Amino acid sequence: MASINDIANAFSSYPPLRTNKYEVYINFPSASSQGFVGPVWATSVNLPGRSLSTVERRTFGPQRDMPYERLFSGDLEVTFILNKGAPLRTYFEEWMDLIIDPTTNRIKNSRQDYLGELEIDLLSDDNDVEYSITVEEVFPKSIGPVPLSYRSENEIAEQQISFSFRNYRQRNASDDGGGI
Repeated sequence: MASINDIANAFSSYPPLRTNKYEVYINFPSASSQGFVGPVWATSVNLPGRSLSTVERRTFGPQRDMPYERLFSGDLEVTFILNKGAPLRTYFEEWMDLIIDPTTNRIKNSRQDYLGELEIDLLSDDNDVEYSITVEEVFPKSIGPVPLSYRSENEIAEQQISFSFRNYRQRNASDDGGGI
């Protein structure tokens, strides 16, 4: 059984990561007028989850779950701060217009024209990248409403974007491409 000193030494050697120490970067699609943007002011983001699809099989004896594909859980929800001089909402509206033309209502022929990436870095207290993922084949699925009110004098405007994605991969902290 671990003593209190063992636990204290483990915490000092490997301190826990905090949920408020992260950075989000956006790599807009190549067809966009935007390029790589980041870090953006994201007030909240969830690291995506994943699971395995299984089917029950029996060779003999009790049934066993046999995995057959990877699944990634739902959409990626990110809430951004809207700030003066960087029209983030406009960027996402233009990105959605790349997917389906607002005049003709036709979808782009090639997915590669509108797919981007999101990079999420989890930081230590020293602002070193401790865990980093690249979310692949990303595009904005919905732009949430922004509530405005004369009564909310001291609040900031936030924009929730729901992204569709296909996969994510872990990046090493020493990999290039994160902007750190």
